[in-house]
Formats: sequence, C-alpha cells, structure tokens
Amino acid sequence: MGNTLKTPLFETHLANGARMAPFGGFTMPIQYTGIFKEHEATRTGATLFDTCHMGEFHLSGITVLEDLEMLLSCHVTDMQLGQCRYGLLCNDKGGVKDDLLVYRLGERAFMLVVNAGTQTDDFEWIQSHLSATTVIENQSETTAKIDLQGPGSPAIMNALIPGGIMDLKFYRFAPATYQGEEVLVPMTALVDLEEPEKFSDWETRFDLNTSVNRGNTDSQNVKLSAYTMYKYDRQRHILDILLNTEEQNGIQTKDRDFAQYNFNLEVSEPWFFGTSASYERDPFKNQKFRYNIVPAMGYDIFNDAARLFSLQLGAGYQAEESVDQNTVDSVNDGGAVASFILRFSWEFGSPDLEVYVNNNTTQSFYGRKNLSTQWVTGARYEITDLLYLNMEFDYSRESKPLEGAEPEDLALLFGFGMEFE
Repeated sequence: MGNTLKTPLFETHLANGARMAPFGGFTMPIQYTGIFKEHEATRTGATLFDTCHMGEFHLSGITVLEDLEMLLSCHVTDMQLGQCRYGLLCNDKGGVKDDLLVYRLGERAFMLVVNAGTQTDDFEWIQSHLSATTVIENQSETTAKIDLQGPGSPAIMNALIPGGIMDLKFYRFAPATYQGEEVLVPMTALVDLEEPEKFSDWETRFDLNTSVNRGNTDSQNVKLSAYTMYKYDRQRHILDILLNTEEQNGIQTKDRDFAQYNFNLEVSEPWFFGTSASYERDPFKNQKFRYNIVPAMGYDIFNDAARLFSLQLGAGYQAEESVDQNTVDSVNDGGAVASFILRFSWEFGSPDLEVYVNNNTTQSFYGRKNLSTQWVTGARYEITDLLYLNMEFDYSRESKPLEGAEPEDLALLFGFGMEFE
C-alpha cells in the first residue's frame, strides 16, 4: 500500500480480520464482517470507528479569537467552554478549504479537528494567517481519536466512563478519565432512528486465464470466467459464468460452457437458505446439456472483510441430454440429485494477495448414478485497484462419465483479471 501511514490501531485491525485500504494518506480499515452487518449494527446498536488519522490542532493566545473569526465560517467568540461547533475553513476568497469541528478548551484555547487528507495543507494555511501572538501546535501524531456511533452509544459510554456522560448535551464535550488516561468525550451527533435502511453492495470480477504447451504435443487451454455477487439486506445473489476451450495439435478437444446462479437468504446468522440453478454443456464430452435446480441450506463458517468460508448442501432435480456414440441419437435422462457447494477465500498475509477454493459436487440418483465434482483452486495478486494477476488449478472428475469421455480433467492456468466494487 505504498508509503501510507498507520494509526495506533493498525495491528489491532489486522488481528481482527479487517479489510485494509489507503484512505487520506493512511492505511485504514474499510470493513470487517461486511457492509450490511456493520451498517445495521450502527443503525440499531453501536459501532466503533478508528478516526486516529484525523488532524488535531491546538490554538491559543490573546489574539486567537480574532484569528479564528477571520479564518472560519462559524462564530467562535460566543462559544461556551466545553462546546463544539461545526464550521468551514475558508480560503482568501471566502471559499471552502475544508470542513472541521471547533472545540473550546478555555477562554482563549481551542482545538480544531480537521480531515486527514487535508491536514498538512490546513495547518500551513492556518499558521500562515495567524497573528504573532497566536500559537498553533499540530498534535495529530500524539492524539488518538475513536468514534462510537449509533443509538446505543450514550449507554455504552455511560457504562465505561466513571460518573457517566448521560447529562452531556448535543455538541458539548467533557473531560474524563478512562483506564487511568485523561480523555475528552464529545457528543457531536444524535439521531433518532426508526427502521434501519436497507443498503446494497456488489462486486464483479472478470478472469482471462490460459496455458500453452509447445513441443511434441501442442496444446492451448483458454478460460474466460465472470463472477458477480450482489448483496441486498439479508440476500446474496451470486452468478458464475465460464467459457472454456482447449485445442491439441490444432484439433479442438473442449468447448465447455457453464453458468450457475445462487440465491442466499440469511435466516439466522450464520445459517442461510439457498437455491442454486446451473447449466452446463460440452459437446466434446457428448453432453448437449445438463441443468439442475437445488434448494439448500447453508452455513457461513466465517464471512468477514478478509475471509469467506461458506458451505451449502441441498437436494433437487437434475436433467441432462447426451449423445449416444453408437447411434448418434439423443438420450434424455433426469431425476433426483444431491448438491454440495463450497466457497472459500482468504486475504493471505496481505489485502493484495487472496487465495481461493471453490467446489461444486453433485450426486445423481438416476440413470448411471454419477458423482460429479469440480474444484477451482488459485491465488490472485492485486497489482492495481482494478487489475490482478491470477494463477489457477482446475480439476474435475466424474465417477461414471458419458460414453467416450474421460473421467478426469485438470489444468494449470495463468492469467489476469479485473475487479469492480
């Protein structure tokens, strides 16, 4: 992540599985368990935010009131001790350089809390416009700031801080002691919440992988895949599409198409109800098509910003049409099928490196009673916010393949991909 700075809680975030990314010149946690759970927790209870990256400037002196009145959009002279006020830092034409919070610490002592990305520029601007008798100190590196947000915040703070803060009014702050350290506790937001809003999120990836062999046997394997996951409230919609072709000595030996849609609905965390529908064809395996529809139950062993381990087991219906190699006639078959789906991903050691394992296994209980399993194992390494390198090992096996088809197929592929969030 380049030369970004770290807050004092950086190691704590990593130890708890946070997904980290650059923000405002710092490496900051983007999410832990996921945007939906964290949003709901904030709207219905309380959540803790690391805001140590923000800047804190202390100003004092006999001319501090006059200087701040000139620099800020809000009045400071009429502020009471222990009061906070939201305002804007103005440029020389009265336009906006930054938004900030003003804390009145004393009769002629103030603290400004500014945004991380503009901290250096803000400090230089303010310092260059102060009177000789106004002193400014940048205490950002020696100040830690944590925000507790949500309707449950006052009760939590009242339990943590001796003496309580329940009497603290809106946009006021009070000095307190926490675990032997002196702290300031402000109340700078108060929202009366009813039903939480339902938010959505999505991510999409496109992979192009290939392997090429030249020598006694010339072969080329090309795999184009797309994956998208859309989340809405307690729902997950997952779509996988795969196009895979292979040639050996100029003769095509594979032309496989595969698509699978998976719907998940959380019923009681970590349990979810799922339904999957898939379609597959590969004429070189004498398979015209195979599709199944399977209701299932699933369980998320873990599902946070850096890790996913999800299992899904169900039973449903499968139908397939193949070609009889002797008569070239179509053969239709179908019946009950059991299905198992595994999805695993882990940001291994760094948010830039992700290892993953996906498995689809079905057991048919009709006709030739075939056990079919497909494994996709690999690693992605992010080279930009959009692009990543990809190495993948694909393995598939059928216990009773169609006539003329091999029971196993494996390939080691390399390529690149694009990710959109």
